Amino acid sequence: MKRKNKAILILIISILILFILNMIYFINYSYRMKFELGDKSIDNMYELCNNKDFFETSKCLNAYVRTIFNYNVKSNPKNLTQLIDNGGVCKDYAEFYAYYLKEFGYKYQYVDTSHIIGLREGYLSDPNTLYLGDKYLRTGHMFIVGYGDNGYCSLDMKLIDCHKLKF
Repeated sequence: MKRKNKAILILIISILILFILNMIYFINYSYRMKFELGDKSIDNMYELCNNKDFFETSKCLNAYVRTIFNYNVKSNPKNLTQLIDNGGVCKDYAEFYAYYLKEFGYKYQYVDTSHIIGLREGYLSDPNTLYLGDKYLRTGHMFIVGYGDNGYCSLDMKLIDCHKLKF
């Protein structure tokens, strides 16, 4: 009898743990689910991501990028519609994040890991770009660090890493 009760208790605890883990997943990915299950339009993204604090805005923008993401080195999108339809590279997604962070009232800085790529494409005149390159002909990477009053987020294509500042 004790074994049966113990087995039932273990089953109930396991179910509760799975329920809690699912709730954590749902809470962390609720924006993504809204895009995945609903409208992926630019207007919907704007409505869902605007008028939020910096961290929620960043999470929402990242969730949107995750639903439209298509890494495509042959694409050279000139606008968001082309990025959605044809995909893009790290620079294109960084520009998406930069545009909407600025649009929603937040600051950002590009991080470009290749000086040569920046030099070739004319980025060296951009005061919002931090160049970390080594001036050799190595391939580069670009991402955004956005920041609000109480912290910052690194937004790198589908990745996000946020940190609150402690005062």
